[in-house]
Amino acid sequence: MFLQTEVKSLKVSESPGKCHSIICINFVPNSSYVCCVSHFFLYGLAVRSAKFIVRENWIIAATDDKFIRVYNYEKMEKIIEFETHKDYIRSLAVHPFLPYVVSASDDQVLKLWNWKKGWSCDETFEGNSHYVMQVAFNPKDPSTFASASLDGTLKVS
Repeated sequence: MFLQTEVKSLKVSESPGKCHSIICINFVPNSSYVCCVSHFFLYGLAVRSAKFIVRENWIIAATDDKFIRVYNYEKMEKIIEFETHKDYIRSLAVHPFLPYVVSASDDQVLKLWNWKKGWSCDETFEGNSHYVMQVAFNPKDPSTFASASLDGTLKVS
C-alpha cells in the first residue's frame, strides 16, 4: 500500500488555528505517521518547520516565537521547548545518524543543536546578510549541510 489511511495526529495547541494551505509533507518510513507542515498554530504562532527524529520517536517543531519544541509522537506529549534564535526559525534539518539538528532563521544565523547534550548549541554559523530560508544535510556526505538565503547565497558548511 502506498499511503495508509490511518494517520495519527498530535494535538499541539488547546485552540488550534485553521489549516489554510500545506507547505510541505514528510513521510516517516515504515510508519503510519505523516508530518504535514501547514498554517496550523502552536500557542497562536505559525509553525514554519517540523521534522521527525524517528530513532527517538520525536517530532520537532520550529515556531514564530523563536522556540523549538520537541514532542514524543507515540505518547503524544511534549519533551522539551527552548528558545533558539533572535527571529523566526525558517527551517530545520535532522542529521541522519548523529544527535544533531540544524536550525535556520531570519536572524541570518544557523545553529547546530545537540540533543544528547541537553539540546546545547554546539556551533553557530554566521555570515549571511539576509534571512536563511532553508537548510538540509547532504545525503551522500552528512558531515556537510547546505543553506539557502535571501541574500542570494547557497552555502555548504
